[in-house]
Amino acid sequence: MTDPSVFDYEDGYVQVPDGPGLGVTVDEDALAAASREPDWHNPVWRRADGSVTEW
Repeated sequence: MTDPSVFDYEDGYVQVPDGPGLGVTVDEDALAAASREPDWHNPVWRRADGSVTEW
């Protein structure tokens, strides 16, 4: 993100951007490199009793 100030809080709120989108710039080269990672998989969360939980 080139300008993290777009998410600065003021009185507990984030200001609505004036322009289109969220005001962030995606590093497409980094995204493409990360998408080529062969070992990525969804994380699996388990509760204390061993059962699986999702989002």
